[in-house]
Amino acid sequence: LSSFGCEYWAWLFDDIESEMCQQDKDRFVSFAHAQVAVTNEIYDYLNKPNILLFCPTRNLS
Repeated sequence: LSSFGCEYWAWLFDDIESEMCQQDKDRFVSFAHAQVAVTNEIYDYLNKPNILLFCPTRNLS
């Protein structure tokens, strides 16, 4: 999408499963840690865009 001129990105975790699978539980301490790790990977992959909106899952713990 970047090649088509997309400059603003949104990563939305607000409508996903409320429970992590066992593989994710083994890797991450919490949903918050998992979402931050994924968001940082995407941010780097997109070459650190100026705007990346982030919406976490409700009630992260």
